[in-house]
Amino acid sequence: VLIHNAMQIGRSSDPEYQQAHAFSIYLMQPLLATSLALLSYN
Repeated sequence: VLIHNAMQIGRSSDPEYQQAHAFSIYLMQPLLATSLALLSYN
């Protein structure tokens, strides 16, 4: 999902579309960090 959002931000010239994908990246970062932390402990 993060890679897809980054690719969509780079391809699009519409600022509203870019902002929506940037918001998705902001929401995914804590999820990814928590998942990686849990995986390292298990």
